[in-house]
Amino acid sequence: MLFKGIEAAGVLSPRDYGRLLYDGFTSIEPAAPLAINELFGIHLLGRSQTVLSIAILGLALLAIAGLTGTFRLNHALLVLTTALLILYVPTFHYLLNQLDASIKHSCLRFDLTEECASCYGADFGALSRALREKVPRYSKVHFVRQVVDSHKTEANFEEFVFRTEYSPGGFGEADYYVGLKWARIYDDAAHKLSDPFSGRSVDVEPVYRLSDSFILKAKR
Repeated sequence: MLFKGIEAAGVLSPRDYGRLLYDGFTSIEPAAPLAINELFGIHLLGRSQTVLSIAILGLALLAIAGLTGTFRLNHALLVLTTALLILYVPTFHYLLNQLDASIKHSCLRFDLTEECASCYGADFGALSRALREKVPRYSKVHFVRQVVDSHKTEANFEEFVFRTEYSPGGFGEADYYVGLKWARIYDDAAHKLSDPFSGRSVDVEPVYRLSDSFILKAKR
């Protein structure tokens, strides 16, 4: 990615706010643990949503308290409702999309393996179940960094998911080796696993195999 220029501003211009509304309806940030929006919330016009909502509520109460007559009160409520809708439309849309993602991938799943399969595919779900059943917790495991297009990342995807359950180990140093959708790097006949990045190989024995995904144990 090449940045040719960057500009920081304390508030959004009307044009930028219009683009924010449009982007809120046409795109969604995928649900992810510790997403920055979940930690810090959405800011509009350079102000926190919480601070802005308190200010609007305070002004609305003062305005309503100072009005007399049904006609003026109805107009005041109409103006207040319209302002709230305009300010919070991106947030409402974002939360609805997050709820939809949660229902689809997480909150209606009652098993960790089902949740993994729903989020990352059936192969990953089956591999995660086998890993927890066949490999002792906190074992030293080398996760072969996958390059599947659907989960392409600079980080080691499997290592990130299982980092609290297993100790990461380098190639040639680990007790177990895990690969997700890696073809032609494990030789069944010779019982050797080749590192697709360095070209090194280690002697292993099979623990679990599903198509091109595998769990192998190092021979000592």
